[in-house]
Amino acid sequence: MPSTTPGSVRSRSLGWRPDGSRIRRKVTGRTKTEVREKLKKLRAEADAGLKTSANYTVAKAVDGWAAAALDGLADMTVRSHVDLLRPVTMLIGNVPLRDLTAQDVRRTLSKLAQTRSTRTMASTHNVLVRAIGKTGRPFGCTATPRSRSRAGPLLCPRTR
Repeated sequence: MPSTTPGSVRSRSLGWRPDGSRIRRKVTGRTKTEVREKLKKLRAEADAGLKTSANYTVAKAVDGWAAAALDGLADMTVRSHVDLLRPVTMLIGNVPLRDLTAQDVRRTLSKLAQTRSTRTMASTHNVLVRAIGKTGRPFGCTATPRSRSRAGPLLCPRTR
């Protein structure tokens, strides 16, 4: 008969909600070592400013951005931005945002660039950066991003 022991459980406080209650995340695993490794990852994400859940995907981030940030813009502008991001979300929309890397984005954009114009790709890049950049550190970057004028396209300073 299989063992039903839960293993090890630890939690980490990530701050406070507006109502005054704590934001706590639990980490579980079969062994203490496994839990400690997961807890280290959680601490690193919290210190880097990432506050997305494991099931918050690129598609959800793009949809949320489109609903909030594009409110009040002309219908043609909204439609244009959504149409630019549709092929991107078809390719990497199911990737959890916390697991998204600059390499994933570069690979997707270069795949799309084979059939699209340079201007379309520049617009797609611009809209994608705005959509995902609102959620925290972009594309798995844990380093402090450089200023916008010096930053390369979708690159984390550490991945150059």
